[in-house]
Amino acid sequence: MKKILLILALTICAMPAEAWHFSSNPYIGFEYGYALGEYKEDYLKDSYEDQAGFWAASLGMRASEYFGTEIFYQQSQTADRDENGAKTEADYYAYGIDFVGFLPSSDLSFSFLASAGAGMYKLQGKYRSNGQNYDYDKVTTGMRLGLGMQYNMTQFLALRVMARYVLSDSEYLR
Repeated sequence: MKKILLILALTICAMPAEAWHFSSNPYIGFEYGYALGEYKEDYLKDSYEDQAGFWAASLGMRASEYFGTEIFYQQSQTADRDENGAKTEADYYAYGIDFVGFLPSSDLSFSFLASAGAGMYKLQGKYRSNGQNYDYDKVTTGMRLGLGMQYNMTQFLALRVMARYVLSDSEYLR
């Protein structure tokens, strides 16, 4: 669908080990967010919706109190637009890896986060207007950068808020 310019994601991480103390046990994350895109060409801006919700799941492992890795799978909702007789649909899915840095508070209940990673993004779209039909199905790579905060609500549950920027090599998106 589109390159993700900014993702505000709310993630809930279920941690099998105590969140209050460092543990190298794996954890699972689930998130819902909002993707905003910026198209390169004006005809794309006029035809396709530039925002969509998404869900994602991740598996992570902390290597130390300050560093971890996460693999993710992300799927957008279909962004539809029906305007002036033209109907368009666009969506994407992605998978990849993020390296996450943690800066915990002194009581370990709160952490600042920074992440960097890479992913493969499959962009799909349809354009239908007055007998003109066009479909695209492109795979592109993207570098992901993120900043956020995590609050450890209990020993086994954390709430995370992240903003991410994806630098894509897509021919359609900035």
